[in-house]
Amino acid sequence: MPVIRRPGKRVKTYAALVGGGAMVAMGVVSVLTGGASPAAPAVVSAPGMTLGDTATVAYSATEQTSMAVPVDKAKPFGGSGS
Repeated sequence: MPVIRRPGKRVKTYAALVGGGAMVAMGVVSVLTGGASPAAPAVVSAPGMTLGDTATVAYSATEQTSMAVPVDKAKPFGGSGS
């Protein structure tokens, strides 16, 4: 009985090996750096809080909008609603 090899199986095997090797390499780099993160940035504080100027704006309670009214009205389909 002849053995039939699938052509994509070898490529998938190599891709899995490369991906696994990359994961191992990232783990090694993580261990060697000690998992240290960069130092937190220094916070510079001012002696007092500064506030900007405020502005008061008056708005009307309601807005006037135009009402859309169709020019032509279609007849109901199949006589419904009449």
